[in-house]
Amino acid sequence: MIKVNENTCIGCGACVAIASENFDFNDAGLSTVISQELTDSTREAVGACPVGAISIEATQEVENTIEEVVETESKIVEFPTASEEEAEEKAA
Repeated sequence: MIKVNENTCIGCGACVAIASENFDFNDAGLSTVISQELTDSTREAVGACPVGAISIEATQEVENTIEEVVETESKIVEFPTASEEEAEEKAA
């Protein structure tokens, strides 16, 4: 989830210039989120904010996906290479 902290935002417009599909100005002249679609330009806008007013928080869906990847990676089994098998056969 993309969020703008309005207490920190100074309305410089960097995010609007970089990711106009995600950000616009509100009536107070501060940045506001208009789309939650996360793109490379969104991430660039987050990094360009001079006061760090923009954050991207993981949603439950993203957290579940991360957990699934970790579980899958922990189940990966390494098989011996051909040279390891040959070494074991010679040792026996």
